[in-house]
Amino acid sequence: MIRKNPQWIADISEYFNSESPLSFARKYLECNPDVDAKIFETNLVHLGRVQNA
Repeated sequence: MIRKNPQWIADISEYFNSESPLSFARKYLECNPDVDAKIFETNLVHLGRVQNA
C-alpha cells in the first residue's frame, strides 16, 4: 500500500503547504531514515516542477 511505503508522499499538499521545500525534506528524511536522500531530492525537484507548471 502506497500510504505505508516511505518512498511515497501520501499527501502532496503537505509539501505544497510547507514553510519551505527544505524544511519539508528535512522533516521527511528524519521520519524516514531508510529513504535514499538523493532519490528523494530528485523526486522533490520533479514535484516542484508540477507546482510551477
